[in-house]
Amino acid sequence: MTRRQKLIWYALGAFSASTFSVAATLLMQPGPAIDHAAASYLVLEEPISEVTGEKGFDPAFIAYQTGELLRDCEAAYFETTFLYTDHAPTADLPLVKQNLNAIKCVVLRAEEEGIEIRTETRWSGNSTPLRFR
Repeated sequence: MTRRQKLIWYALGAFSASTFSVAATLLMQPGPAIDHAAASYLVLEEPISEVTGEKGFDPAFIAYQTGELLRDCEAAYFETTFLYTDHAPTADLPLVKQNLNAIKCVVLRAEEEGIEIRTETRWSGNSTPLRFR
């Protein structure tokens, strides 16, 4: 083997080693930093008349009308809250891709049914309400 051939093999080895090193470095880099502690919700507030109607308060009415709307709109997932002293029961619809069609349906039908809606972004259990209407 001539000196020139040895240099060619040496250069090819160095090139392939550096190529694999750069490729491994690029593949092992972490993705962009995403704040998983923040979550956004479409909050539907139960109309007061449903909770405190003529019949008096019944636990079966907890987020009844809002829950029915979300089921009719085929929401993939939602949560309901109880009646508190400072606000009426609510149904919380996460703003995620799986609920996209349900979000459109809810926004269109909520006003017709007298349901107040708003968005909330929550960080680690603390909520920052942002008015939707």
